[in-house]
Amino acid sequence: MKVMRVRGQAGFTLVEAMVVVAIVAIMAAVGMPNFIRYVDNNRLRAAGRDVSSDISDTKSRAVAQNAAYRITFNVSGNSYTIESPADTVVQTKSLAGYGSGVRLQSANFGGAAFINFQTRGTTDLGTVVLRNNRTSSTVTITSNITGKAYVTYSLQ
Repeated sequence: MKVMRVRGQAGFTLVEAMVVVAIVAIMAAVGMPNFIRYVDNNRLRAAGRDVSSDISDTKSRAVAQNAAYRITFNVSGNSYTIESPADTVVQTKSLAGYGSGVRLQSANFGGAAFINFQTRGTTDLGTVVLRNNRTSSTVTITSNITGKAYVTYSLQ
């Protein structure tokens, strides 16, 4: 039995479908490293925003409760702890939740790895640096004496 093709019949041949699949695969392979870098940098930015937000929130807490507070940064543990006046731990946060590449690189507030918040909202001058080990991107959070935190991004 002979199969005849009707004029105007639409469809794709197997070769055409394989060419399209190959083109899509090549585009995905080229774009994947950029997408991964984008995701890693977004995680680092989110971690930087959260640390900056915690600095601002702790300053507000110190003023509202008329009590001294402290944030202690544990570089080796990749975490930081917010402490109340009686050195009671209010909250401990780990940066591991932002992905394995996001690390607390350094914290320096007058030679110490903690920032003190006085009852009037004033703080120690210093910086906290977060780094993404996969992309070598960094986020620097700088605190001035008024307790304002500034975030600077250096993304690769």
